[in-house]
Amino acid sequence: MVSPLTRVLTKIFVKGFYRVHAGLLLFFFVTLLTYGFFINVLNETHLTPADRILNNLILVLTLLSSPLMVIVVFVAWFFYTVKSWDYVLGQMTTPANEFLYYSSTAMPRRGQAGSWFVVQLLISVPMIVYALFSIVVGAVYHYYLVPVIIVLYIVLLSGVSAGLYAYVINRRIRSQKGSWLSGLVRGWDKPFFSLFLYAVMDKLKVAFVVTKLLSALAIIGGFHILTDVREDTRAAGMVTLGMVMAHALLLYQSYRFEHTALRFSLNFPYRKIQVYVSWGLTYALLTLPEILWLFTRFEAGLAWGLLLFHVSAGLLVRSILYRTALDMKKFIYAVFYFFILSFAAIVLKLLCPLVIVTLATSWIVFQKYYYKQTP
Repeated sequence: MVSPLTRVLTKIFVKGFYRVHAGLLLFFFVTLLTYGFFINVLNETHLTPADRILNNLILVLTLLSSPLMVIVVFVAWFFYTVKSWDYVLGQMTTPANEFLYYSSTAMPRRGQAGSWFVVQLLISVPMIVYALFSIVVGAVYHYYLVPVIIVLYIVLLSGVSAGLYAYVINRRIRSQKGSWLSGLVRGWDKPFFSLFLYAVMDKLKVAFVVTKLLSALAIIGGFHILTDVREDTRAAGMVTLGMVMAHALLLYQSYRFEHTALRFSLNFPYRKIQVYVSWGLTYALLTLPEILWLFTRFEAGLAWGLLLFHVSAGLLVRSILYRTALDMKKFIYAVFYFFILSFAAIVLKLLCPLVIVTLATSWIVFQKYYYKQTP
């Protein structure tokens, strides 16, 4: 029988976690589903039905047979777990949930840990579903070791998470003090474009690390999957598009920051083009490691073209938020449509026209809706 504490914790943390991150999870689910079951090999008439099934299951089979992919997936799941820590620990300190410090701690530590273990398992449902699918595929294709390791790894992450939550909830509430970063930069000049960068380093460190991990996975996974065409401009464009999609969460957070902390900036004597360029510079600095990688990986002409596409696509994703506001569902749909259209244009070798259209559209959307933001 489920304990009352488990029911309360599930209602507060599990439902809240999926409500906040539904858009991102939906995006990755649709992407994996589309690749696994709806992308066909060109001229596949020469393939037998068994070969077609094998091609659709290549992602799972690669995980089961490649130690490198196992490590990559495990690292991704670890950062997913860290992201859940950030959410749960953050929600613990909200005034609405402070009663947990005085009610849940009345139970034995073992009972608390058991309830938190169930909570983390429910938060880890995406990993569990993928693990179950891997077990079925592994049983069919005679891969037995990796599925067992996957299950043990999920149990380990959930156990560590439960111990962390139980430890934190049993500590006394400490007063919040300013971070070391705020003390370090207090006397520095802070141009408009730098404000969100400080906010990222101060409040969004976990989101930043997770985003960079997703960006690295987009680069590594993109070139791993596109081995046959990795020197083609299409592969470069697809990887760059993946980098932009990986930063969608931070772009959403940048709009939230502007909407809440910089609302007063609408009254400043800034021209629209100044604000537009400032956010473009912010995005460029935020993705500086990826930009440096572009110039070390590709020749100068192609790298500059990819840089223009990268920045213009990031600006378009962010400009969309002036239309959708903080409605995550509308934002995810808009980003997904942009991804599909851009992907099709890249496949058709229309990268140059795509850069022009993306940059022009981002400016049109920005200048039309900047002063029409929802309060």
